[in-house]
Amino acid sequence: MKSRGILFTNEEKSKENLLDIGYFRLGFTVFHLKELILIK
Repeated sequence: MKSRGILFTNEEKSKENLLDIGYFRLGFTVFHLKELILIK
C-alpha cells in the first residue's frame, strides 16, 4: 500500500482494520456459496 502512495498514521491499527475487512469478505463469500449449494 505504501508503494501506491497511501499513508497511514497508525500502522498497527491499519493492519487490524485490513484484516477485519478481509475476514468479513471471506465470511460473506462463504455464506453466499453455502446458499448457492443449498438452492441446487
